[in-house]
Amino acid sequence: MSRFVFRLESLLELRRRERDEAGVEVGKANEAIDRIEFQVADLDRQLRDSRDAAASVMASPGLSPDRMLQQGRFALQLESERHSLVQTLQQLHTELDRRRSILVTCEAEVRRLERHREVRLLEHQRTLQRIQQRSDDDQAASRYAANRTKLGAFTDLDVPDPIHMRGPS
Repeated sequence: MSRFVFRLESLLELRRRERDEAGVEVGKANEAIDRIEFQVADLDRQLRDSRDAAASVMASPGLSPDRMLQQGRFALQLESERHSLVQTLQQLHTELDRRRSILVTCEAEVRRLERHREVRLLEHQRTLQRIQQRSDDDQAASRYAANRTKLGAFTDLDVPDPIHMRGPS
């Protein structure tokens, strides 16, 4: 019996590797988004703390203009960093969508090749079954012919009819 060989096996393996790499890239993009979102949340916390500190400075009796300016500059710096991170986050989401699209395309290609492989395997198995059936039929015909020869090449007319061989009842 011949062994099944899928002629596109190397292409299938290549597509599987590409799919796996695309999955890793999606994972990296998700990790980067998580890090940036954590940084944005941390900046939001720092901005709240800065506003609370500014409010307490304004409420204190010894209002210092230098301290107010320092608080304002710090808040502006935090807001600028936050704005920059939000833009980076938007770019990362765009990149994540692009990578997901590549992953979906790779996954579809792998599924298509795997289905093609399954169809070819079934065709191969059916072919082997037909060959085996022909071989079995040929062997049975050979045995039948050998038995006929062994029995003296009787024809159907030469074989006594068992019904007529009975004696009188």
